[in-house]
Amino acid sequence: MLDFKKILVVAMTATIISGILARISATSGNNTTKYCCLTLLILVDLISLIVIGVSYFKTK
Repeated sequence: MLDFKKILVVAMTATIISGILARISATSGNNTTKYCCLTLLILVDLISLIVIGVSYFKTK
C-alpha cells in the first residue's frame, strides 16, 4: 500500500516553500535575490517530484 500521508506531507511542504520563494522573488527588486529564489523554487519542486516518484516506484 502506498504511504499517502508521507507523500501528502512532502507535497504540501514543497508547495508552501515554493509559494514563499515565489513571493520573495516577485516582491524583490534585487535581480540576484530574484534569480536565487527562482532557482531554489525549481530545486524544491524537483526534489519533491523525485521523493514522490521514488516512494511510488518502491511500492510497485
